[in-house]
Amino acid sequence: MAKQGLAKNPKKRKSKKLTLRMQNKIHRKRLDKTRKIKKLAKKKGFSGRKVTKDPGIPNLWPYKQRMLEKLHKKLDDEEMHHMEEVSPFPPGMNPSPSDAGALANLRSQAQQREVEFEAEQTILQDKATHDEWGVPLKKAALSNSSKKAYYREFKKVVEAADVILEVLDARDPEGCRARDIEKNILTQYPNKKIVLVLNKIDLVPQEVIKQWLVNLRTEFPTVAFKCSTQKGQRSNLGKTEEDTLSFRNTGSCLGSDQLVKLLKNYCRSEDVKKSITVGIVGYPNVGKSSLINSLRRSKVTGVGAKPGYTTSMQQVKLDRDISLLDCPGIVFSENDLTSEVILRNSVSVEKIEDPVHPVRLILDRCKVERLSARYKIPVCYNTEDFLREIANQRGKLKKRGIPDVNQAARIVLKDWNSGKIPFFTLPPKKDMFGEVQNSTIEWGVDDDETLKHIPQMKDRMEEEFIPMLAGLKLNDKADTMQDDSDDEEEDVEIEEESD
Repeated sequence: MAKQGLAKNPKKRKSKKLTLRMQNKIHRKRLDKTRKIKKLAKKKGFSGRKVTKDPGIPNLWPYKQRMLEKLHKKLDDEEMHHMEEVSPFPPGMNPSPSDAGALANLRSQAQQREVEFEAEQTILQDKATHDEWGVPLKKAALSNSSKKAYYREFKKVVEAADVILEVLDARDPEGCRARDIEKNILTQYPNKKIVLVLNKIDLVPQEVIKQWLVNLRTEFPTVAFKCSTQKGQRSNLGKTEEDTLSFRNTGSCLGSDQLVKLLKNYCRSEDVKKSITVGIVGYPNVGKSSLINSLRRSKVTGVGAKPGYTTSMQQVKLDRDISLLDCPGIVFSENDLTSEVILRNSVSVEKIEDPVHPVRLILDRCKVERLSARYKIPVCYNTEDFLREIANQRGKLKKRGIPDVNQAARIVLKDWNSGKIPFFTLPPKKDMFGEVQNSTIEWGVDDDETLKHIPQMKDRMEEEFIPMLAGLKLNDKADTMQDDSDDEEEDVEIEEESD
């Protein structure tokens, strides 16, 4: 009984003393870890030693000058020793006149090879800048391989297509045309058909669209078009029941039925095979990819507000008879940073070095009163004063409160390219058209169904649009432009037609 009442003995604590085997194991692991860390540090360039800076020769040392001369002499001796090792002649032997002539001959041959190499490079650059199309590429293309690739993709599309759709911006169709490309296509490929697509017609009054259609159809078949904004494309594409004023704010498509009808007519033609390939070309940001998405009734190609979104040729099957080829946007000019190209939204505003000059051209071609009223600033006919007012209004200031004119100019260019400043150009006169005339073609396109949804000038505010001139290059001087009185006469003509 006494044994049962006693408490059990507690367990003895284990000794912390390690066996010799365990101690050796820990020591080996520690050595392995240290070795691994040193190896990794050596691989990454960390020696683990603190680099001591050479203090140099003390200034108070009395023999400093003698030491410096000794060091310089040592460096000269090392340099001479290196020259003797590199020299092809034995030590102590001077080259004879014949050997000197051989060296001169080798030097002249090397220079000749260098000249030949530069000549070959020049020939290659000429081939890259002037192709069989006769259109010179810009100088910037030589330093940017992507632009060369875009032009190669453009050539592939033109060669593979039976019908070429040239997409134009309805606000400035003449400025978006590439007449040299059209002429070369008709010369090299007489069987290819060219069709002009007047895109973005919802941004222009109905009367102006009719004038452009009449003028453009004297050369090529032209179709008025408005791309869909990718919303609700699966149903009733190109067919809408909204009234004219409310349609402008919708994302529906216009003109797709007329364009597909025209392409079907080419399929049934005797001169063209039953299945055709349609290439879509044009300047950047005119709506080529959006046109394909609108015809396909779904987002099959990527689109973006910035120019240069499409980088390679893409093939999209519309139906069993028609295949569409999307092409990257090409700037058909010698310089891709001219004001003419900038105002077409073909170049990103961030890449412009001098944004003030394009704004000056805008003020030369537009009514300054309307532009000032849109920005709610006092009327300023001077470009710098105009941009200073915008900078003060938007808070774009430098140090000491100086207005940032460049930032204000970029704001105006972004508003211009994005459509916040609505503008349109009137067609040029008949004598300003090109040499290509073909008025015997049966278009077979009905515009009434498309244009009835576009508001007329009388249905919109008179100050909403800014008329501009067409058919003139934007880099012309201001004295070649018409004055404000001519613009007022153009406005009157448009209003009379609308009545």
